[in-house]
Parts: sequence; structure tokens; C-alpha cells
Amino acid sequence: MLKAKDYPAGSPIYTFIHDKGENFHIDSVRLRLWCLKNNPEIFLVPVDPSIGKEYIRDKVVSQRRLLQLFKRYNSSKEDIEPIIFGRFPYPPPDAMLIDGHHRFTLASMLRAEFISAFVLEIPQWEAFRIEGLPDLTQKVLRNRPVAERDY
Repeated sequence: MLKAKDYPAGSPIYTFIHDKGENFHIDSVRLRLWCLKNNPEIFLVPVDPSIGKEYIRDKVVSQRRLLQLFKRYNSSKEDIEPIIFGRFPYPPPDAMLIDGHHRFTLASMLRAEFISAFVLEIPQWEAFRIEGLPDLTQKVLRNRPVAERDY
């Protein structure tokens, strides 16, 4: 497991809070690089448009980033890069979307039926979990502003 002290303020860290309150903080950047290097199996997962709308409504995604991605993918024949799901230790949910909220939302806006995804088993993503960060509640996490960063 990774240590919070090794991450400066503002580092891109994915946080998921289970309904039972357990916090999962994951270094999604390093995990993505690991996926690109190790090529775990890619699956086609269905795109539920209501989830994309929910991400926009709940400010999970940045409008600025969505526009960047729209310009990138709309003007080329390039496929949307795979998103990353991690299987969950105790369902529900069965998996959490660790990386790719913007790409998933874009796919829903473009009315894609499916999107490519790495679906990782627990040992694959758990190595990128960060310990030592303060626990948050779902309400506190939802009220945080969307992190604007350069990609």
C-alpha cells in the first residue's frame, strides 16, 4: 500500500466511499500507467446514459475537461481510451470506476452503447491504494469542487 505522506497537496487521488463509510483512496495515475504497461484484459462494458448525467449533475466531472475530450475524440477516428474498474471487496457495488469518469461521461453523451475498460481484480488495484489520508463522508466528498487540472 502507498503512503499519504508521499503525496503533495493537490495530487490527483481517486476517492471512493462505500455506503458503509469505508474510504478507498487510490493513486489512479500510477494505476493507469500500470494498466498501459501490463495490458490487463480489456472488456466492453455497457454505457448507461443516466450515470453520465449523474456525473454531470453531481459535479463528478469537469465541464472543461469534457469539452477537451469532445474536441479530441470528435475530430479524430481515435477510440476513447479504456477506463478502469476495480472489482469491489464486498458488493454492492460489484466494481468501482477508478479512472475514466470523464471518458465514460463523454461516451454517454456520444450515445455509445459500450466503452472499453480494464476490469481489475482486487490484488491488481489494491497495490495502488493510499493509506493515511483522512476519512471523508459521502456528503463531504460530493460537496468538494471538481479538481481542475491539466491532463
